[in-house]
Amino acid sequence: MEASQHQHKKAPPPKPRSDERPCENVLYARSCDEAVKIYKAYGAVEISTPATDEFMQFASTLYMKMLSMCPVQEEGNRGELRHCVNAPGNVNDDAFYNLFSYIMEPGRILYNLLKAVEPTLKLEKLGGDVVLPGAPNSDATKWHRDWELSNLIVAVSVFIHPITVVDAPLWIATPDKQVCCVGPPGRLLVRDVATWHRGSEHLGATARALPAYLFTSAKARREHKLDPVRTRTQWNWNPHLREFVHERDAPSDTASFRIAIGWDEQDETQQSDG
Repeated sequence: MEASQHQHKKAPPPKPRSDERPCENVLYARSCDEAVKIYKAYGAVEISTPATDEFMQFASTLYMKMLSMCPVQEEGNRGELRHCVNAPGNVNDDAFYNLFSYIMEPGRILYNLLKAVEPTLKLEKLGGDVVLPGAPNSDATKWHRDWELSNLIVAVSVFIHPITVVDAPLWIATPDKQVCCVGPPGRLLVRDVATWHRGSEHLGATARALPAYLFTSAKARREHKLDPVRTRTQWNWNPHLREFVHERDAPSDTASFRIAIGWDEQDETQQSDG
């Protein structure tokens, strides 16, 4: 599906905001120590990962992938012109994997931040959402929480293109401020899904795609039956990612691992061939 299919009529001018709390970005951190403090204080933090040529290539590929997952009709699964692209098959998709591997490189803030805020985190879901130009206010733009209990699920959203105030940015609520999450490619928003947040109207001209990677804690998996990702390809993942997938490590012997997970090469080939 081409990006041009998602161009829509000119959006109306911005409407005055009804939320009177002052807007101030109190979430941005430049170091891991600072990021941990902000996250523990507000349940959310913004950090950056290097927007190198490699990152931009991965970002561009994933942008087109996410747009291709959106049906043409205006009514999305999150309201008018809003589409959630969470899907089990994303874990085996190169576009989602390559960006995930890049942002999770050891030595970068994100890897160390996740280890610091909750050492038991495991990848639970890959996806995100796409908001198309002209998307109006809806339930998604009202203040809400994705989960009632804190310290169980962490979402990492990745800016794969510039997001400005007219491009349907996410907003995060702190006790006395509201933060409009805008920024360049490479900006990451890390939040506890129990943190108050909301979407916004899309007043820009191009589709806004925001991939997200969700992680669950051991307590979430134990007490709330939230399962981490189980993928028959995880034995081939980069070593720094394997510690964020299911606790059962893949055997070093590939053949043994295929037996352990019930791999059926003939069936797999038939499925691939349609």
